[in-house]
Amino acid sequence: LTFDAQVELFRQQPISRDKPTAFVAGYAYEKQLGTHPIDKVVYKAQELGLLLGEIYTLITGHCPGVPGYTAKAALEKGASVIGISPYATSAEHLSGWRNSKLYSETEFRIEPEKCATLALHTGAGVWHRDIFNIELTNNHLQQVYIIGGNEGTSHEIFVSVAHHSIIGALLGIGGVSDDIASIKDYLGRHNINNHIVEDTDPKALIEKVNALDRKLKSQDTKNALPTPLKTLLDTLEAK
Repeated sequence: LTFDAQVELFRQQPISRDKPTAFVAGYAYEKQLGTHPIDKVVYKAQELGLLLGEIYTLITGHCPGVPGYTAKAALEKGASVIGISPYATSAEHLSGWRNSKLYSETEFRIEPEKCATLALHTGAGVWHRDIFNIELTNNHLQQVYIIGGNEGTSHEIFVSVAHHSIIGALLGIGGVSDDIASIKDYLGRHNINNHIVEDTDPKALIEKVNALDRKLKSQDTKNALPTPLKTLLDTLEAK
């Protein structure tokens, strides 16, 4: 990582250099839900978060939306959550978020400090920030969990595919994750390699993602290198 990010610490909690990491993406606000009840989507996000929290350090985009509920549930399980902010500073983040159209039109208003261990204010902007979401990992390949979502989540999926990430789409709650079969069909027709699995059950989805991860890792003949997350944590400790 070559950017100078402002670090905002919300919890005095050590972040593991050994736990696998997962990036969580999904709905930003409820107008995207269509006919799917908001309570069902939030419940599924929390259910996924409780399970992810037992396994992973989570990465989020640190903005309002369903992933905040997943992150908050993971924190309750003792997991660490790193929020990757598109803004350069904490003040810019709060101002930009609360003055945005998304914030004014959503009930998903979990305050940033409620769903993260620390935030990295990158100044990278919304679209470039997605690169950090994928690259900041402890894994040989980042694992990405999709909960519904719209255009922003679509971008995150294709960035994840380009970076050879393993993607798990939670089905049955609408949005982009319910269209994952069409995305896989498109990728297949254009001979674009991808690692995508899907399921309606959060536990089964996690099992599929990890089974695919084990399979791909067994085929990887590269020598293990220091991971970006470990390198970042070493840098922060040195400061």
